[in-house]
Amino acid sequence: MNEYDLLGNWSLLLALLVCGLGAAAAVLAAWKKSSPLLDTSRSAVYGAALLLTLASIRLLLAFLNNEFRVEYVASYSERAMPVGYKIAAFWAGQNGSLLLWAWLVGVLASLAAWWSRRDPGRQQAVLLGVLLVAIGYFLALLRWAMNPFELLPQSPMDGNGMNPLLQDMAMILHPPLLFVGYAGYTVPLALTAAALACGGGLDVRWLNRVRQWNLASWIFLTAGIVLGAQWAYIELGWGGYWGWDPVENASLLPWFTSTALLHTLIIQRYRDRMKWWNTILIALSFLLCLFATYLTRSGVIASVHAFGQSNLGWFFLGFMGVALLAWGALLGWRHEMHRARAGAWRLWSRESFVWAGAALLMLMLLGVLVGTMYPLISALFTKTPITQGPSFYNTLIVPMGFVMAAVMAVAPLLPFGKAALPPRRLAVTLGAGVVALLIVAAVTLTQTGYLAALTRHGFKTAGWDRLSGALWLGGAAGIVTVAIVAAVWELVLATMLGEAAFRARLRRVGALSAHVGLALAVLGLAGSAFAVKSDTSVEQGQSISLGGYTLRYDAVRMVRGANYAALEADIALISPDGSTRTLRPQKRIYHKHPDKPNSEVDVRSTPKDDVYVSLLGWDPDTRQIGIHAMVHPLVIWIWLGSALLMLAALGCLLVVPPASPGATTGEAEQAQSKDLPSAS
Repeated sequence: MNEYDLLGNWSLLLALLVCGLGAAAAVLAAWKKSSPLLDTSRSAVYGAALLLTLASIRLLLAFLNNEFRVEYVASYSERAMPVGYKIAAFWAGQNGSLLLWAWLVGVLASLAAWWSRRDPGRQQAVLLGVLLVAIGYFLALLRWAMNPFELLPQSPMDGNGMNPLLQDMAMILHPPLLFVGYAGYTVPLALTAAALACGGGLDVRWLNRVRQWNLASWIFLTAGIVLGAQWAYIELGWGGYWGWDPVENASLLPWFTSTALLHTLIIQRYRDRMKWWNTILIALSFLLCLFATYLTRSGVIASVHAFGQSNLGWFFLGFMGVALLAWGALLGWRHEMHRARAGAWRLWSRESFVWAGAALLMLMLLGVLVGTMYPLISALFTKTPITQGPSFYNTLIVPMGFVMAAVMAVAPLLPFGKAALPPRRLAVTLGAGVVALLIVAAVTLTQTGYLAALTRHGFKTAGWDRLSGALWLGGAAGIVTVAIVAAVWELVLATMLGEAAFRARLRRVGALSAHVGLALAVLGLAGSAFAVKSDTSVEQGQSISLGGYTLRYDAVRMVRGANYAALEADIALISPDGSTRTLRPQKRIYHKHPDKPNSEVDVRSTPKDDVYVSLLGWDPDTRQIGIHAMVHPLVIWIWLGSALLMLAALGCLLVVPPASPGATTGEAEQAQSKDLPSAS
């Protein structure tokens, strides 16, 4: 019989009991319209969150105090590990990351319960019931499938330490941010279930709440994805940031649906359409978070990011199946609530372009999903599973990305409904974008020698990668130009209108700024087409030239950290202007993982490019070192653009839309009658 830490294990058991009693109280409160039972259900949410907090603190203290009799602590920590990584070890394995997710669901559920305490009683009861079922599901997994408080028969002197790849600063923040996003999508699901089950309607109050929760969750999910990309760039040593790995793809799937939802909610607000679509996207965002976890934890797909194979995936599949059936039944029961406003869609209207963008996001999702699951799909027809590489995704996603760029540029400039187009402003704004696209693409193709290669040797030799990269650079520059010109128009108009319209204009400036951030990130991604790299061995004092820079190997030494020894090289980086900087890449051997040497790269970043160097090895006899060097244009704009994207989204979150849809629609129609773009 297994032994468990008393405080941690009983916290989980009591929390599970509280969830069960609270869910039963929620059902009875909805049936009998009982306020005391409703209060009991709400208190159960708070109680479960409190007990999960207690369990989380207990596990964290076990790591900080080196309590290696706790098997999970012994598996992922060691005495010599820095404190920051001991904290990160909390979510380094399946058990702790599940506890983190459960705790976050409990905390966010408590916030949702508090903010909805003045809602109609039956809606509160359904909301609380759904939230308690979600918390209870994770607690059941923690108690009987992945308990982080299981004890070893005897306490070892030291632990096994954390995987060297995870001992990076980005991993302290990446998983918690990702899990905040995952946990946050539980609340829109519960809000929608309450609105549908109680017949309250998908009104503007529901819309505002779902928008805020979805946007907040989207910000955290985006931050988690970007930090994960930065971790791959710095830690894996190959110079890339997105390899279309199955686990990377899995986190992208709910991002597609929630991004689509952010925009289709705008159509519902202004045109009273797409209610059914929005309820589907809400459910998909929640279910795809579970599906992403299934891929990470089941072991069905091989990945450098995945946990080992376990039976946990079946629990996720089962819960997803039950949730999907329940949601389908609820939508079928309340189908009359999805009726949209009658009337035809106008092709040249914002709602048509927003719908097109959402449809493109769903097509991208489908393509990524098929590519990710292809090893399982192909195994049904072949003896050897087939894995799709980056070329599959690039061939599929890049063309859709070009169309999406055009939609992003045009949609914010169009009015809603049947209002007349503002031809002068539309022509000036789009014209500026097209000019920027042509200039940047032409300069890029000329400076990189593509046009010369095309003239001399033809398209086959010149290649598609650099042409598509130039078009992406031009497209990103065009979108940035369009968004900036449109934002200037909005700021000028904001000073001429009333307070309500001014707030609406601020929301539009925030949305346009988010598009600028995304375009800047695309600019950085497009720079990958022009990266140059070299894997070579050099002797001390020898230099290599790469991308206009000179790299000179000056020295090598042994250094020691808290829990590792490392070979560190001095690489002088000489820029075209003659300035010199020393890069110091390392090859680390962690004491607990001598069979897993780990490269620590050094990067010099500027707005123009990154110079990226990793140490491949060292020959003590010849004193030669092997280095992987890369000059990677525009990478910094991925991180800066992503930061702007999230800051703009945060600004949109803080500027709450008006409660009355009629007032908002009236502002839009007034703006359109004055030949202005409407507010979003």
